[in-house]
Amino acid sequence: MAVAKAPSVPWYGATLKEWLFTTDHKKIGMLYLVTTLVFFAVAGLFGMLVRLEQTVPGIQLPSMFGKTGADLYNYLLTGHGAIMLLWWAVNVWVGGFANILVPLMIGAKDVAFPRLNAFGYWAFFGASVLALLTLIPKNWIMMLWTGYPPYSLNDNAGSTILYVAIVTLYGVSSTALYTP
Repeated sequence: MAVAKAPSVPWYGATLKEWLFTTDHKKIGMLYLVTTLVFFAVAGLFGMLVRLEQTVPGIQLPSMFGKTGADLYNYLLTGHGAIMLLWWAVNVWVGGFANILVPLMIGAKDVAFPRLNAFGYWAFFGASVLALLTLIPKNWIMMLWTGYPPYSLNDNAGSTILYVAIVTLYGVSSTALYTP
């Protein structure tokens, strides 16, 4: 029986192909951390613009791309809530730090289901790409992060089906992440 030998290159010196097709929990954890850091910056920008709008009564945000300043405010509020809660607050701890640290702390070589762990990240990445598509003005989602009625039933709520697809794919990634 052949014994697996440890890689001679450390995880931070891997090639792009090794990063894309990895099942190593440390690399997947680093991918989560980098992705969540990007979304933390986007959500922080959205939050700063929301706070800037709230400094003075009335609408200060410019009307853009045929949308009013109130529509832009609703989009920023929805994006800040959804991204900060779903993309950063949950995945930085469970996807990033727990993926890296828990197997090391319990003395395991890897997580129980490494391919499912990798699938969880790539489903999360797919949901992230769909979330970035909402930055395009025609795809703005303006129904707050919960997506509940009456906000989602409003004619001005934006692409509800896109939000449902994003949250569904995010749910698949979370289920795959939390399974091992």
